[in-house]
Amino acid sequence: TLINNPTMEEWNDFIQELKRRESLEKARSEARDRARTQANEQHRERQRTLAANARSDGGDGGSTQGGLGRLEDGCGYFPSLAALQFQASIPGPSPSLAEYENKEKERMNRILK
Repeated sequence: TLINNPTMEEWNDFIQELKRRESLEKARSEARDRARTQANEQHRERQRTLAANARSDGGDGGSTQGGLGRLEDGCGYFPSLAALQFQASIPGPSPSLAEYENKEKERMNRILK
């Protein structure tokens, strides 16, 4: 069968439109990847700066432990009683949170593989 000329032009127009959309989608995807990479790098640099500031601020004698702030010097290995009392007043995470976190970790691992 012969394809008449207007039908062939319609197919050519359709193919050109597909190619145009493909190039636009590739450009969007590349721009999104570049933006994500840049945002991640900025976040990493901020974390490095914060860590360096925390190390330089904490170097004046007191010790920090687990993000709880400054602890008084204890006797040998053991921290002060006030620090232990403060740590005990913070409840641990609920079991449902741990289940949710494990599910999310598995989902992220599947996505990243």
